Amino acid sequence: MTGIRYYRKKNKLAVYELSELSHVSKATIHSLEETINPATSLSIYLRLSGALNVTLDELLDDYDPAQLGDGDRHAYGGRQKPARNPIAVYRQDENLSLQQLAGRMGVGSREWARRVCDEKIASPKLLRRLAEYEGVSEDEFLRRYPVEEVCA
Repeated sequence: MTGIRYYRKKNKLAVYELSELSHVSKATIHSLEETINPATSLSIYLRLSGALNVTLDELLDDYDPAQLGDGDRHAYGGRQKPARNPIAVYRQDENLSLQQLAGRMGVGSREWARRVCDEKIASPKLLRRLAEYEGVSEDEFLRRYPVEEVCA
């Protein structure tokens, strides 16, 4: 595993968070996590090393994934963003893919499901569909999948 992925996981950052911190695109980060590319500009590596607070040598080293403990992995897993509404909380708690969530909501695509998860306020119609799917009332669904407020 490249140092970029190792230190991103060690710092419990999602790719989108590292992208925001370093001002390097998510696609570039994904690519560099797979293999270090000598043709990549030094300024990109410097921005990543600065965002991760490591030296350039540490960033370019290879690491054994076994060196990462369970506590070093991102708290909410994978590429998911922090939940913004009860539907996103439901997706994370039930460990659903966007495609699975789309199927449960009865919407046409995982892209639609992603947009629903990114909304600040969940659609009452879709909340109702998920509550029905789970066999609970809408109020019970909202109690089971509350959105935690983040203080700024």
